[in-house]
Amino acid sequence: FFFQAEDGIRDPLWSRGLGRCVQETGVYFPLNIRSDFVTCDIQSGNLKRPINSNTSWETAKHEVCSHKFVDMSEGKYGVALLNNCKYGYSAKDNVLGLSLLKSSKGPNDQADMGNHTFTYSIFPHKGNFAESTVAEESYKLNVPLYKKWGDSTLTQRKEIQYLNIDKPNVVLDALKLLSLIHI
Repeated sequence: FFFQAEDGIRDPLWSRGLGRCVQETGVYFPLNIRSDFVTCDIQSGNLKRPINSNTSWETAKHEVCSHKFVDMSEGKYGVALLNNCKYGYSAKDNVLGLSLLKSSKGPNDQADMGNHTFTYSIFPHKGNFAESTVAEESYKLNVPLYKKWGDSTLTQRKEIQYLNIDKPNVVLDALKLLSLIHI
């Protein structure tokens, strides 16, 4: 299921905190799942993060960073929250959340004003995270397949295969080397 906020956020709710005006908008999904952790996507893999509040450090965490998804599973089923551009997730008890817009109004009182468009998806699945296709679905959402029409001479080129991946749990990715710019 894909839900897209076509119109964005037109009339944000404002709240006052820490002596300045702060804007925060998010979505939260209560789930019928009991788990002590969520699986979070990171740059080159995933990791499990606890969702309980046993320590003061855990209690202080409003949200955690994750890239394309957060998954909450228990044994035979689970639910993942996928998105294509946000990185602040929350998971407390049985509720998964995604911060859509969060910005301070200082020093720029016009920060993040206007319309915003977000794409996020709830993906229920069978089995635990390791048995699911959550990572694959998150790539489908984040790296959609595009058709490009071009010159017919391009189709006459010889196809060369440099790499063959035949495992569904292996993803080919690329990293760019850091460019050092001297100012």
